[in-house]
Amino acid sequence: MNFNKKGGMEMSINLIIIIIIALTVLGLVLGFVVTKFNDMGNKVSLNEDTPEPSYSQQITFPGGRTELHVKKNKPLGMVVKIYNTGDTTSLSTGDSSATLILSCVPNSANNFKIDFANETGLNGGSITSIPIEVKATQVKIGEYSCLFKVKDTTTTFASRPVKIIVE
Repeated sequence: MNFNKKGGMEMSINLIIIIIIALTVLGLVLGFVVTKFNDMGNKVSLNEDTPEPSYSQQITFPGGRTELHVKKNKPLGMVVKIYNTGDTTSLSTGDSSATLILSCVPNSANNFKIDFANETGLNGGSITSIPIEVKATQVKIGEYSCLFKVKDTTTTFASRPVKIIVE
């Protein structure tokens, strides 16, 4: 019996190449899955219903909350409802439109960041639901008394006091 030693060598090289390709694909899949799970773990959301605002309580938070618990360096997602007591305007990150502002005491706490979808219309005398994210990146852990405002350079359209607890 004569065996072809060259055929055995070719099979070994093909097997090594298949194993390398399989490990590469496995590494890419695992990297993708781990990244997606990390992204989900970095965001906290409030999914409760947000009550309707009124003239006396112009901004409402999910579940009728009066305080928000924000984890440092993790965005807190929620839907706020705003009753615009002023003229019709658009909510934007630009300088010429109204924007969302958190003014907090002590002043060092004014590093809270609010992200929202750009260009949201706020009709005068109406209620608008706005999905937002509150981030506390450069804020010390502790409690802060804040005023959540919708304002442009001259007019405050709506405001609401809120206590923020950074954990």
